[in-house]
Amino acid sequence: FRTSSFSPAAQEMLATFRAVREIREKVGVQATDRFILSMTRGVADVLSVLWLAYETQNHGLMVVPLFERIEDLGNCGGVMRLLYQDPVYKKHLNTLGCCQEIMLGYSDSNKDGGFLTSNWYLYKAQTDLTETAKVFGVTQTLFHGRGGTIGRGGGPTNQAILAQPRGTINGRIKMTEQGEVISSKYSNPLLAERNLELMISAVL
Repeated sequence: FRTSSFSPAAQEMLATFRAVREIREKVGVQATDRFILSMTRGVADVLSVLWLAYETQNHGLMVVPLFERIEDLGNCGGVMRLLYQDPVYKKHLNTLGCCQEIMLGYSDSNKDGGFLTSNWYLYKAQTDLTETAKVFGVTQTLFHGRGGTIGRGGGPTNQAILAQPRGTINGRIKMTEQGEVISSKYSNPLLAERNLELMISAVL
């Protein structure tokens, strides 16, 4: 398609997807196999990224919706239900073995609604998303975008995992570890082993 009439922002986005394709071709598809879509609001957001991926020959790129505002956490189950029913998205999902990763934002939801509201909506979102995935036979992985401080979803990892809604993990969980957390938890091999042990034991 012709791109000369596109806005600078659109040109930049297409350049990003072309760079992703180049990495996948030179290094391997596992080097960049996911695209995290920040501030996902609805079905059109995800389908737009999927269209960009296919137009730039990035076939099999998983679109990971990131729900991070309170309103979006409240609506995320409905968004995924519509996506799982969409024929285009269903076909794409089949190429991924009916696996879907969904990211939940702790920091922005805390900023948006405060600590208590954020945690309640995150809890409800996980339950709703898991029930939706079961209905449509989708293998779901929840990706927790936790920060280092309590206000950004931080705190003891073991307790945080054990506090997740029943049935939402099923042996699969993904979390961010960022900033000062990396050095405090993983700079020493013994500390790293202990932290990984706490995480794995909680998941099991």
